[in-house]
Amino acid sequence: MFVNILLIVMFSTIDTVKIVFTNDIIGQFGEKGATFINPVFPPPLGGAASFYTYLKNERKKFPDLLLFDTGNMTGGYVSGQKVDLEKTVKFYNLMGYNAMVPGWREFFKGENGLLYLKKRGITLLGANVVQKNDTTKNFDGIWSYKIFDVNGVKIGVFGLTTEKMPLFADDWWIKNTFFLREIPTARRIVKTLKKKGADIIILLSSTGSSREKVIADSVNGIDFIFGGFMGYGMREPYENYYTHTVLLRQYRYFASAMEVSIFYDKSSRCITGYRAKQITLMEEDYEPDPEIKKEFFE
Repeated sequence: MFVNILLIVMFSTIDTVKIVFTNDIIGQFGEKGATFINPVFPPPLGGAASFYTYLKNERKKFPDLLLFDTGNMTGGYVSGQKVDLEKTVKFYNLMGYNAMVPGWREFFKGENGLLYLKKRGITLLGANVVQKNDTTKNFDGIWSYKIFDVNGVKIGVFGLTTEKMPLFADDWWIKNTFFLREIPTARRIVKTLKKKGADIIILLSSTGSSREKVIADSVNGIDFIFGGFMGYGMREPYENYYTHTVLLRQYRYFASAMEVSIFYDKSSRCITGYRAKQITLMEEDYEPDPEIKKEFFE
């Protein structure tokens, strides 16, 4: 028995892919109280400053950690008032995000706002966000997908923005933009990523919880959906019984982040398991970084 265990350890080819994602921050980068724990005496949440501390600690253990956002990072009002894209840029870059999908709120400044985000170093993934006059081409500044290499494991990541965007947006926001249907687009991108050798396929979704469950049921080949936009957070992962796609969502307003560990066996080229947990950004657990605190709180 002990010989067998030793052999398993010696010849194990299982890698841990560590991923963290956020969703629907809505410009809430600062400190606030955790009223969902105690509405009268809420313990303090550290926002961006505590998140930075958490990420710094995790990156010491997992230098190849991937960090994503599933949209609506930007705050402000539909009218365009108090929409501070510069804060979105600052937060994205200081935390070291790898990519995000543009949500409804990223369109509050129209197409010029998206171009500004791209110019300031934000990688936007939106496979169904295309040019109105040529729907075979992505909107300028937006990628369909990216493939990330984590210790030899290829992670294919693509994004989808809600196909119902014209119902939520002012006409001038999207005058040159068209939103393709989500399911046919997802099937096409999954096929492309498999051809390119992706070992794990992840969808960054800003389509809403009900649509994410439909996508999980209708599209084979997506391993994980990181959800965002309309709908509630989920305490436990949802796994589709047919496709085995795992759907993860968390709560809005940046009280927490979702940490996902994916265990991948290189020898058999398959996922052997995963673990997901919400990281509540309590100041007592993750001491706010003083420099980040200055950037967002002072």
